[in-house]
Amino acid sequence: MVFIPSMGRRNGTLQTLSCEETDQIGSMRAAGVSLGAIAQALHRSPSSISRKLYRNCLPRGGYSARHADGACIQRRQRNAIPEDDEKLQVFVIQSLAEGWSPE
Repeated sequence: MVFIPSMGRRNGTLQTLSCEETDQIGSMRAAGVSLGAIAQALHRSPSSISRKLYRNCLPRGGYSARHADGACIQRRQRNAIPEDDEKLQVFVIQSLAEGWSPE
């Protein structure tokens, strides 16, 4: 098993865990590697690894990288505010039809 190290921050901004890192977390956790050792191998904070495992655990327990990636994508898919508010949606559509700028 080959582990690809990654830096947690790039250009001063936080980076989400990549698919490769998620796969590595799953493989290492299944092999019984501790959270601290996983974090050290991936050059990440132990709290980042712990959070990833906690937020994406399977209903029956355990961890699956495929499930984690799907859950992450599902959490990020949200409706825009006008899609949830019918009155606002009508206002936006009418305003755009009148030539208002979306900015």
